[in-house]
Amino acid sequence: MLGLISAPRPHPVQFLRAATKGLHTLEVEAQTPNAVDVGGYEAALRALPGLERVETRDCACATG
Repeated sequence: MLGLISAPRPHPVQFLRAATKGLHTLEVEAQTPNAVDVGGYEAALRALPGLERVETRDCACATG
């Protein structure tokens, strides 16, 4: 699962933690210095075949 979602990941997005929930769910905590990366990455994940759902939660994007 991690390999599938790593391919479209923008370079500035860093995975901090990943954990599975059951057989079909992967939760990933990530950070990026650019808030635009969040929406772009979410759109890229939604375009992948084999992913049923993508959710972005608790977005606390750093600026600077």
